Amino acid sequence: MACEKWIIGGKPCYVMMSEEYKIRAGGKEFRFDMHPYCGPTMIGKRGNPLSTMPPQNSPFWDALYWWTKQGKKVDDDGYCVFKWETKPVYIIKHIIGRHYKILA
Repeated sequence: MACEKWIIGGKPCYVMMSEEYKIRAGGKEFRFDMHPYCGPTMIGKRGNPLSTMPPQNSPFWDALYWWTKQGKKVDDDGYCVFKWETKPVYIIKHIIGRHYKILA
């Protein structure tokens, strides 16, 4: 992650710049920028940040989940390297209010 100095309103401002990543999921290619605090920002074809994110049921989110869980590895072409796995399914029992017990 690089830090660039910008002049905004005549005053110096230091901006953290992160890398651009590419990930393949569901037969599509997604380009995004991964910020350590804010998470992913989708990047358009021209390199500009997009104002919309993929919907919650998009395969992008599962791919991003496994990529981050497995160490955020990237190949020589800039594509995220990860292995698809199945998420664990928990059986829970509601106790009271917002309290649950994990059974299995």
